[in-house]
Amino acid sequence: MKKRILINIVLAAMLVLPSIASEAAPEQDSFRSSIMSFLREEGFSPSIDDDNSITFKKEGELYWIDVSESSPFYVEFHRSGFNCENADMNLVLQSCNESNKKVKCVKAFMGTSSVTLAIELYCHSAEEFKYTFYKSLKELDRAYAMVKEYYNNPENDLTQTMPFSFVSCEVANSDNDGKIETDYGKTIYDFNSKYLKPRITLNVKTEGTYDIYVKLYTPSGSLSTGNNSPTGYSYKYSVSMSPGTHTYALIGWGSNTAGHWKAGDYRFEFYYKGNLIGKKNFSIK
Repeated sequence: MKKRILINIVLAAMLVLPSIASEAAPEQDSFRSSIMSFLREEGFSPSIDDDNSITFKKEGELYWIDVSESSPFYVEFHRSGFNCENADMNLVLQSCNESNKKVKCVKAFMGTSSVTLAIELYCHSAEEFKYTFYKSLKELDRAYAMVKEYYNNPENDLTQTMPFSFVSCEVANSDNDGKIETDYGKTIYDFNSKYLKPRITLNVKTEGTYDIYVKLYTPSGSLSTGNNSPTGYSYKYSVSMSPGTHTYALIGWGSNTAGHWKAGDYRFEFYYKGNLIGKKNFSIK
């Protein structure tokens, strides 16, 4: 009898748990359905792709909308950019940075082979998103035009006047004294994560000591800062450089307490005089 009761309890729990886990799904589905109807009414032909994103095209260009969480909903409105697989990556970075400085609400992202653009916002309802839809669409297109214009005019390329250019970056896990506990490029695990220590490779044209400003973005997309962080950055580090291609280890960012960083996707961004010179996406397991 006890065994039968236990089996019934387990079966009941199995039935209840999925319904609890999917509580937010109906809200998201309702939000998506409302946006789909709106887009159809406006003359677009939206669809849902394999990633559960709402997709549509305007003048041949692809746009997609991602909706997550419950109210307030976290919404990402994306626009396709252009293929940069065989492009000058330093120039692409500067083009994205130029757009990001001038179109504040849009973020231009450079991936391994393409540039995309996105607006991120929180909405209490689909009506809020509809209200800003055309303004967001206009700003996405404006940012795209700026990226392309800057890229197609090499005379505007800041890399020509910068004393160095970014080549690559690796990340290690270290203690407070800078001792490496997980080597550069190796998998960093959350349970022993302490200080995330970037090592950047630069092609230096002009010898000198330069202030590198660093941003570290956490899996939630927020900028990690401390009491002494420069405004808008995580930290800065002065690097003495000599001509040629060299690798420079920056200081780490975090805590000496093991397990400081949770598992997820992170991003380092590196700036010089307000210009994005390079970035590194990496994961903690």
